[in-house]
Amino acid sequence: DIGGVCLVCRVCGAIADVFDVSPSSARLSAWRVLLPSPIVKDVGVSAVLGAGGAGASLLFLTRDAAVHAVEVVLPRPERPNQAVELREGPSAHCKLPSPPASFCALGPSLAAIGCHSGALHVVHLPAGGRAHMGSAATGYELAAAHFLQRLVGSLLRPQLPAVLALAAAGFDSGEGVRLLSYSADGRLHLWKVSERQGHLLASGSVSMGSSGAVGLDSGVVSIRISPSSTRACIVLRNTIHVFGLPDTRSNSGGTLQATQVTTPFPGAAPLLVALSHSALWCVWSGPSRQQLLRCNLEAADGAAWEARALEASLVDEADGDLRFAAIGGSGGLPGEHRCVFTLGQQHEVWRGEEDAFDPWRAACQDGDASEAVERAVQWWASRILLPGRFSRTAVAAALREIGARPFSTGAMPGGDSACEMRAAVDGCLRRLCGLPSREALGAVGAGTSDIASPSEVITEVASSACNLVRLCESASRRGRAVCGLVVSGAWA
Repeated sequence: DIGGVCLVCRVCGAIADVFDVSPSSARLSAWRVLLPSPIVKDVGVSAVLGAGGAGASLLFLTRDAAVHAVEVVLPRPERPNQAVELREGPSAHCKLPSPPASFCALGPSLAAIGCHSGALHVVHLPAGGRAHMGSAATGYELAAAHFLQRLVGSLLRPQLPAVLALAAAGFDSGEGVRLLSYSADGRLHLWKVSERQGHLLASGSVSMGSSGAVGLDSGVVSIRISPSSTRACIVLRNTIHVFGLPDTRSNSGGTLQATQVTTPFPGAAPLLVALSHSALWCVWSGPSRQQLLRCNLEAADGAAWEARALEASLVDEADGDLRFAAIGGSGGLPGEHRCVFTLGQQHEVWRGEEDAFDPWRAACQDGDASEAVERAVQWWASRILLPGRFSRTAVAAALREIGARPFSTGAMPGGDSACEMRAAVDGCLRRLCGLPSREALGAVGAGTSDIASPSEVITEVASSACNLVRLCESASRRGRAVCGLVVSGAWA
């Protein structure tokens, strides 16, 4: 998020696509960045806001140990309708002692790179530098110990633990950026870095007793920073640890105290994690279950929520038992997980309503057999086209998969008109069940019907419609795979 602008970056090989998904954007704008070498998998992309939120920069780390910067230029205040621009920034090659394990942008031309050998380097890209022209980055190595301590440590343990995760923790009160690092031995370090030098502010460790050994085979480790830069969390394979960050005005932060977040259900592991000012948002995955949960990190003021609960339940405050039942759970305790109602759960509600459809009851309603069948077809077509359930693309893909063809009304799967898509779904259900069109049914005289068993026909309509719903859900899941979770102020 940059001043109300929300950008999303997707990478594949040496190609990076940037999309403008801001709520104020009238259309989806996209840019494509072509790099000379493939981007380092899982860690080769990082973004940083400019000082004062004036802009942002995207930095890419490629396999040939080069860092490439792309500048994001926001519209001027006097020209709010101006489009966002992406401009090429400096790039340079870096001399690394081993392959990179983590990467973090610290500024428009400043980045940190953690290596598998345990080295942590801060690199600065020269102004106007170009990697393809042989430009080399300058920089230095960060070390928590003094020279003699490092010399003794290298004799006792030649191989240092890899630096698995890096994150920018906001600007310092002076000239510098705070950098948070996490190593494979469970150590956390908070640094203050600038273009020329850096020093350690605070350190801490993550308990290994519950999370097990943290090594290179434990999957991708990530760090999340709250928007206020007062809290951070480290996401491991099976656990999440939350800790507070010292004030930006402090030059020495002491010890970082990490607290493990309790898992919401047995066997749960974090998939996607986002950290807000006072809550942790996480998609937890376990045996036959995947759920988005919100964990309160601070005690919430429940007075407003209790008042809303009492107003919604229409409970007399004098009735103590009913009042207790109405306001139960309206507050928020630290460490308490709350389920977030998502579109996936709404799909479960819709499926439950459709499972309760009774063909026999539908056939026994007022009217003749043709009218009962027509009501069933219209009801199922309306279910498939419920607002917000499936996109036109998903419905069109399902119709193509089921073998739908053009209809006499001129409807084609994938048409832009809602009426055309309605006619396409209606015609598909009729074709699958061998039913005549609505016009043909309207030509039949009132009270007459050639349908001998309407309940059997309605059952067939329901079966065909359920099959079409499953195809729509499959197509929708393919197009809506969630691969990231972040806190957005632009969409708040």
